[in-house]
Amino acid sequence: MSLVIKDFDQQNVVSKDHVVRSIKRIPQHHMRGLRYVVYDKARFFQRSYEDIRSVNYQVLGTYNNLPNNFICIFKFSTVKEFEHILYHEVGHHVYQHVLTPKLRRQWVYELVNIYPGFISNYATKSPEEDFCECYAYFYTLPSRLQKFGVKYKFINAL
Repeated sequence: MSLVIKDFDQQNVVSKDHVVRSIKRIPQHHMRGLRYVVYDKARFFQRSYEDIRSVNYQVLGTYNNLPNNFICIFKFSTVKEFEHILYHEVGHHVYQHVLTPKLRRQWVYELVNIYPGFISNYATKSPEEDFCECYAYFYTLPSRLQKFGVKYKFINAL
């Protein structure tokens, strides 16, 4: 089963080739089971699979695993913003489908609770968001994540 990259020709900030290159930086086993990466400015793809009342129009991207594992990216203004959103959403896929229960427990109970520093304000929302933000920084600004020592080492070892 291959990854479908869809509708990035509907914007002019990043090329589809750039999307492909960005995805190729990620280890293949992190991408296993991910079906779609979609640019969805109108949120059609998202609204097709979620209760319309639960759609948060403030978020720039989302990961969903029903009915298929997919990433929707709704809005970005720069290449850096696109990359951060992409890697953050891939982080959700990794957290939910690549990390073993033991590794998730290690992240939640050891890394987050014992080393409580957060790389961004958004990372404070939950252990999963902390992981996803760290995952995004691992690819976009690794020098900043390295300041968080054990979190950098954890993601680097995956």
